[in-house]
Amino acid sequence: ESRQILWIDYAQVQDKYEFVSKLADSNASLNYVLLDGFKSSYRFSTNQVRVINPPDSICRCFEYQPKISLPTDPYIRATLQAYAAQYHYLLQEREEATYEQALAGVIQAYQFTSDVLRAYQPHLTAIWNEFYPLSRVAQFACDMMKAKTVYLEYGLLPGTIQIDCLGQVGESWIARQPKEFHSLDIMPTDVQRAR
Repeated sequence: ESRQILWIDYAQVQDKYEFVSKLADSNASLNYVLLDGFKSSYRFSTNQVRVINPPDSICRCFEYQPKISLPTDPYIRATLQAYAAQYHYLLQEREEATYEQALAGVIQAYQFTSDVLRAYQPHLTAIWNEFYPLSRVAQFACDMMKAKTVYLEYGLLPGTIQIDCLGQVGESWIARQPKEFHSLDIMPTDVQRAR
């Protein structure tokens, strides 16, 4: 039985495809579901990677009239409203967007991510850029469904990707366990790739 890894990228990172492709090629027992906010035309050479694109009304909510149906659960509602405020602030830097449009996008992202989690029941969910507002929404959906989650971001050394079970920056294993991190050996291949 093959296990599925769900990679969620609402942050629209363009250079993830080669990394996911190498992962898929290196392990035939894993399948990957890529929830891809970038909507690239990249074609994987293996059928182990399935790409799912979220509706445009999530990542490009500023182009749509908001249709808001707030969740009845007060905790979920308040959390999504807080993330909508963050998303609205981010969108204001690039596009004209109303808070209502951001809220509609956040609610749809939560519902869409929850639907994908239910449909694929991944063994592991990897979220790119923990601090992007829609990534936080995906993280919240994972938390609510008790999905095992890791976080991805560019690594400390050039050409590397950091994968952390605890989070990024101050929440990461490196920040929380600095003595253990500094005691790790650096491999000669790591030094060569960093040059």
